[in-house]
Formats: sequence, C-alpha cells, structure tokens
Amino acid sequence: MSSNIEVIDINKSFDNGYLQLKGWAIKSFAILASRFENATLIDTDVFFLQDLSELFKDPTYEELGVLFFYDRTVYGTDLRQYPGFMRATMPLIPGFRTKAAPSAGRP
Repeated sequence: MSSNIEVIDINKSFDNGYLQLKGWAIKSFAILASRFENATLIDTDVFFLQDLSELFKDPTYEELGVLFFYDRTVYGTDLRQYPGFMRATMPLIPGFRTKAAPSAGRP
C-alpha cells in the first residue's frame, strides 16, 4: 500500500456555511474535491478480498466511469447470520487481527 496519503479539509473546497455538510454527506463532496482521476466511496465496514484496483478494471466501470454495488446482500435482510460470515471470512485476510490490540497509552 502506498504511503502517499493526503488529507483534504473539505471546508477549503466548499462553502460549508452554505452547504452545512456533516456525517455521511461529506463523503461525496470529498470525492469531488479529490485530485485523483479515479476515486472510491466505500463504507468503513467494507473489506476487500482482492486488490482494490480491480474495481477500476470492471467492464461496467470502464464503459460508464462508475460502479455501484449493493450493501449487505450476503444474507439479504437476515442480518443475524452476518457476524458468523464475518468471523469465518476474517482468517482469509493476511495480517488481520481477530482481537483488538490495545492503543498506545490506553489501558
């Protein structure tokens, strides 16, 4: 993974006094403020089992320049099965911690 990380202050790109951006609505505007040719909008609870750059090779993305996918379709609306799926999948991810590590300076 690249260490070239850039933080964008959305208030310098858009007049937040007018837009009143907060919460999840900021994510779309962050993409608009980005200087990248390709960008992704992904929830923080999403994990990929392959290189993220594969999304940009998708035929639909190559044709239309956008790719949408449904959220939480593994078990439809029966989310009771979701934690079991997540526990079974996590060992497949190299370096994934199954237990949280304590933060530095915290008990």
